[in-house]
Amino acid sequence: MLSKNRSCQYPITAVTKSPKHHFFGFYDVSPWNENGRYLLAHQTDFINRLPTEQDTAIVGAIDLQSDNRFIPLGETTAWNFQQGA
Repeated sequence: MLSKNRSCQYPITAVTKSPKHHFFGFYDVSPWNENGRYLLAHQTDFINRLPTEQDTAIVGAIDLQSDNRFIPLGETTAWNFQQGA
């Protein structure tokens, strides 16, 4: 646990906004592209329940050099919050 007096070495910045929810699911795969401009993410309309087989997620990239714009790349019904698509 970090001490309350310890400052963070790296800035923490939200890169997406409501009303959509964005996440990257898998724990041992990096969501960043090679030069750090794009962040791979899923976009959903909800986050407070498990997905059903009818729920879709949009797979896309967040362009960190273009006002954090979400770029949709595809849509899937084969996904979950823990592992992504």
